[in-house]
Amino acid sequence: MSTMDKSYMESTYFKEINSSFKAGGISNTAIEAQINPFELSEEQIRKKIYETHACSDDSFDADSLFIIVANILKRSCQIVDEVIQEDIKVGLDNIVEINNPKSGFNVPMCILKKIGCELLSCKAPVAEMAHETTLAIFEKLRYYSWEAKAVLTLAAFAKEFGDLLHLVQLDQTNNHDQLTKSLALLKGSCILPNTPEFRHKRKIVVGELNNLIKATLKVMETIFELQKLSVYGPHSIAELPIALNSYWVVITVIACANKVTILTSEHDSPHDLSPYDTKIHNILSILSAQLAQFRLMKEEEYHYYKLLKLSKTSDEVMEFLKLLFFSQDSHHFHLIDGSNNYQSVRLRRKLSLEKDIEVSRCQRPQDPNEETLLPRVARLFVRVSRPSHLPSRPGFSPISSTFSRGPWSPSNSPVSSSFSLKLLTRLLYLFALVVEINVLKKKKALLVIFRPDMLESDINILRRIYCEKIKKYNTEKEYAIVWVPIIDETFSYEHRTIKYEYKSWLRSKEIQWYSVSKLVSHKAGLRFLREEWNFETNPVAVVLNVARGIVENKNAMHTIRLWGLDAFPFDHETERRIFSEMNWLYTFFADFPHQYGKLTNWVKKEKYVIFHGGMDKEWTEEIDEKISFMSKDLNIKIKRFNIEERVEVKNKFWGGIDSLMLTKFHKEEYYFAKQQVKRLSSYKHTQGWFALNKGPTTVVVGSRATFSKAVAEFDMWKVSVRQRTFEVAFKEYHEKLCKSLNSTHELSSIACCSSMRATTIQKSFGNCCTIESVLTATGEYPEKISCPVCDQVMEITVTYKCNHTSKDDFHC
Repeated sequence: MSTMDKSYMESTYFKEINSSFKAGGISNTAIEAQINPFELSEEQIRKKIYETHACSDDSFDADSLFIIVANILKRSCQIVDEVIQEDIKVGLDNIVEINNPKSGFNVPMCILKKIGCELLSCKAPVAEMAHETTLAIFEKLRYYSWEAKAVLTLAAFAKEFGDLLHLVQLDQTNNHDQLTKSLALLKGSCILPNTPEFRHKRKIVVGELNNLIKATLKVMETIFELQKLSVYGPHSIAELPIALNSYWVVITVIACANKVTILTSEHDSPHDLSPYDTKIHNILSILSAQLAQFRLMKEEEYHYYKLLKLSKTSDEVMEFLKLLFFSQDSHHFHLIDGSNNYQSVRLRRKLSLEKDIEVSRCQRPQDPNEETLLPRVARLFVRVSRPSHLPSRPGFSPISSTFSRGPWSPSNSPVSSSFSLKLLTRLLYLFALVVEINVLKKKKALLVIFRPDMLESDINILRRIYCEKIKKYNTEKEYAIVWVPIIDETFSYEHRTIKYEYKSWLRSKEIQWYSVSKLVSHKAGLRFLREEWNFETNPVAVVLNVARGIVENKNAMHTIRLWGLDAFPFDHETERRIFSEMNWLYTFFADFPHQYGKLTNWVKKEKYVIFHGGMDKEWTEEIDEKISFMSKDLNIKIKRFNIEERVEVKNKFWGGIDSLMLTKFHKEEYYFAKQQVKRLSSYKHTQGWFALNKGPTTVVVGSRATFSKAVAEFDMWKVSVRQRTFEVAFKEYHEKLCKSLNSTHELSSIACCSSMRATTIQKSFGNCCTIESVLTATGEYPEKISCPVCDQVMEITVTYKCNHTSKDDFHC
C-alpha cells in the first residue's frame, strides 16, 4: 500500500466510514490484503477481468449512450474551468457543441443505478478497493462488450457529476432559488466555489480532477473513432488491448468518483490521482498514434478509390495522372523533360558570364527545398534565362516565365544579394527543364513504371525506342515515354537515399524522355499500381492513350523485351498482330498424324518447345544434352521436337517453309515472321538448326553453332532469366551472338549457309548465309532481299545443280 493510501487511512474521513466497513466484515487488514492493480502485469489484469466476461451482446447502442455522456461531461468540465477562473458565463458562445443520439434510444436506467451504487458506496478510495469495485461492476455487465462496460460506468458517473456541476452553475447565477440552494446543500456542490478552502487549497486539486475526466473522456472518444475506422485496418484494430483499456477507464472513473465524494465533504482527505492520470495519458498517447495511422489509412483508401474511379473515366485522364504521379496535397504537376539537356548547359554558361554576381557562401538551411530557395534566386533566373533562349515547345515552362509572374516574381519575393554559384548551378539542373503534365494531353504515352534498380539493358531498349521511333521520325507530338520510378518500404537504405537525391540520380541515367519530378511513394498510388496494373518488382510498361483516355496495354514490357522496336507503339493491336505472325511454325503441324497431339498439348500449356533438325545425326543427341542442362539449371521444362524423326513430317515442314516464302515474303506487315522464315530457310541443308517456341509463338531461330555457343556461355546470361524470362534472355543473347559472329566472320566457318557448295563459297568470301528458291507467286525473283542475320542486302546468284544419281551413288 502506498504512503498516500496509508495517510488516508489515518484521516478523519476514513475513520468515519471505517465503521461501515467493519459492519460489512471488512477490516483494515483485509484492505491491505487486496490487490493493487498498479503492481500487476497486463496479463494478470487480463486474466482477472476475463473471468467476469461472457459472450458480448452487440445489440446495445453504446454509441448513442456515449453521445449523451460526452454532452454531459464536456459541459460539466467547462463549468469547472469557469469556476476555477471565477468567470461563470451562460452566454451561447461558451456552450459546447451538443450532439444528439439516435432517435428511439432508451437509456438503461436500472443498469446505471446498479453501477451508481458501486460508485457512490463510500468505499475506501484506495487502488486496492477500486480494483475490487471494477471487478464487481464488470460482473454486473458480464454480457456487454468491453466498450459498453466502460461507457455505462462513465454514464453512471456523468449522471452524478453533471447533476453536481449543474447545481454549481445554477447556484452562481440564481441566488434566490431556494430549491437550487437546498439541492446544492444535499449534493455538497455549495462547498466547491464558495469556501475559502476551495480558493486556496482545492482549486488545484479540482483542476487536476477535471483534467483527468477530460483525458478519460478523450480515451473513450478515441476508442470509438478507432472502431469506426477499423474498416481501413482490421488487423491493427484487433491488436489493440480494448479489454485492458476499458478496465483502466472504469477504474479511473471509480477513482474520480471517490475524489468527488471527498471534495464535496467537509473533510480534506488525501487521494492521489497521479497514478491514474499517468496511466490514462499513456493509453491516450498510444491510441492517438493508432488513430493518426487509421486516419492516414482512411485518406489513402479515399485516394485509392478516387484513382480507381478516375482510371475508368476517359475524360478525367489528366486528373488521374496527377493523382497517380503526385501526392494528394501537391500543387505543382511538372514532368522533367530529359530531351532538353543542352538547354541546361547553355544556361549554366550564361550564368558563368554574369560578372556582377557576388560569389560567396549563402546562408541557407542545411536541407534546401523548392519552396525556400525559389524566391531567393528568382531575380537571377529572370536575368539569365530569357524565354528567347529556350525553344518554343508545347507545354514547355521556361524558368524566367515562371518567375516573372505569380508569388515567386521578383516584385513579390525579396532576393538576397549573396548567392552560392554552386547552389545556383544545382538549381538550374533542378528547375530549368520542366514541363507541365498537360504536355501529354494529346499523346499516346508509354508509362514505364519501375524500381530504381531497373536493368541497364531495359533502359537501353527505351533509349532505342525514343531515338529511333520517336525522335528520328519527329513523332513527339504523337508519342511520349514517361519514366515513373517508385519506391516503397521494401527498399534498402541505399535505395531510399535516391528519394532525396532523385534529380541527381536521374541525370546519371542520361534519360532523354519525360520523367516524373519525384519518386512515386504514396501508398494509394502504389496500391493502384499493384492491384490494377499488376506491378510487383519487375518493370511494367503501360500504354496509355491520353488523348482518348484509354489504357491500350496494361503491360507491354514483355513485348518490348522480346520484339524491341518492331513492336512499336506496343498497343494491344500491334501486340496481337506480332504474336499472330509469329505463330507460323506451329501452323505446319495442324494436320499432322495423331501421334503428334502431344505438341498441341504443349502449346496450349504455353510450354517451351525447341524444334530442331539438320543433316548431322549427332546434332539430335547434342541438342538433347544441352536442353537437359539448361532445364536442370534453370528449373524449367523445355520440350523438344525433332523434325527429322519422320520423313512425312520433314517433307511437310519444309514444304510449309517454301509456301511461307511465297506468301509472306512480300507483305511488309509480316516483317517479323518474314525474317524468321528466311533465316530458317537458309538452314535447310546445314548440319543443324533450332527454333525456340513459347507456346505457339516462335521466339528465335538459329543455327547449331549459335545455339552451342549460347549454351557454352550460359553463365553469362542466365542471371537475367529471373527478371526477364527465359525466352527474352535467350533471344537477346542469341541475337548478340549472331551479330558478333557475323562481324568477325566466324559464321563462315560454322556452316550457316543453305548448301554444301554454298558453304565452300562462304568460307572463301565470308558471306553470312544463302537462301534458295525465293520466287514470288508469279514466278519472278524479288529485286532485293535483306539477310535475315545481318540485315544487309543479299547478292543474287543463279546456281544449276544436277539431280541425276547413278546406281553406284555417283553425284554429278
